[in-house]
Amino acid sequence: MSFKWNERAFDRAKEEAAQRLQRAAVYFVKQHQAKLSVSNPLPYLTPSKPGEYPRKRTGALIGGVIFSPVTSDGIIDGNFKVRIGIMRGVWYGLYLEEKLDRLGFQDTLQTLRTQINTILQRKVA
Repeated sequence: MSFKWNERAFDRAKEEAAQRLQRAAVYFVKQHQAKLSVSNPLPYLTPSKPGEYPRKRTGALIGGVIFSPVTSDGIIDGNFKVRIGIMRGVWYGLYLEEKLDRLGFQDTLQTLRTQINTILQRKVA
C-alpha cells in the first residue's frame, strides 16, 4: 500500500488545532478575569473570604492574568502548549490562592472543563 503525504492538508490541520487552543485560552482567561471582578471599593470593607475568588480593588490582578504564546503560529512553534498564569507584579494572586484559601485557576478550570473541551473539539469557521 502506498501513501501520499499532503503537506497543505497537514498545515491546515495544525493551524486549526492551534486556533482551537488559542480560543480555549482566551475563553479561560476572560472567564477567570470575570470571576476576579467582584468589587471591594474603598474603604475595603467587603474583602473576599476563604472559598471565594479574590475581590477587586485596583484591577491589577485581573489585568495580570495572561497566556502565552498568544498567536496560532506561536502555539504551533511551541508544540501546541499554552501556559496560563499571572504576571510577576501580581504575585499576590497566587499567595491568596495557595496560602489564604481563595479560589483560583484550578477552580476556574474545574467549572469550565466542559466548555473548554467543546471549544477544543469545535471546527473553526
